Amino acid sequence: MLVGAIILLPLIFLAFGAFFLSLHSIPDRMAHKVNHNQLQLIGLLTLLALLTHNNVLWLLALIVAALNPPDMLTPLRSMARSLARMSRRPDPIRSTDDEVRDDA
Repeated sequence: MLVGAIILLPLIFLAFGAFFLSLHSIPDRMAHKVNHNQLQLIGLLTLLALLTHNNVLWLLALIVAALNPPDMLTPLRSMARSLARMSRRPDPIRSTDDEVRDDA
């Protein structure tokens, strides 16, 4: 009886530990599958939730992994380029480089 408990108890602890770690890595695995652009934030939240045993952080990581935010920068950059072309203004970065070369 005692030998069975000595063998069974560490196996139960190992199984529980494996289950606990696999449960905590669910948001990270979800983000890896879809190549999420907030992958580092999700990884940080899951690691903090694992180390601090704070379930709110794990839930937040799960929500961020499940929701894929829309890409807002691409349309804004396109509008900025179109407005610059419409106004026929030179690129401000290139014009400052030309002024530096003229002074030299």
